[in-house]
Amino acid sequence: MKNKRPQKKQRNPYLIFIGLVFQMGVIIFCFSKIGKHLDNSYDSEKLLTSIFTITGVIISFYILIKQLKSINSKL
Repeated sequence: MKNKRPQKKQRNPYLIFIGLVFQMGVIIFCFSKIGKHLDNSYDSEKLLTSIFTITGVIISFYILIKQLKSINSKL
């Protein structure tokens, strides 16, 4: 008799990617809101909003690449 392990049900890849896109959007949105708040507090003209938005994009791409490598290694 062969011992058969129950197969784990794989998640739909489209749901994984939708989750990643949503996560990227939330990170970028939060960083831009922080930048706007700091611009209003320090009376700067959208400088901090730009810096924080670009930082949010960089961080979200880093997280995206990290998670895609994790997903790819599981396949």
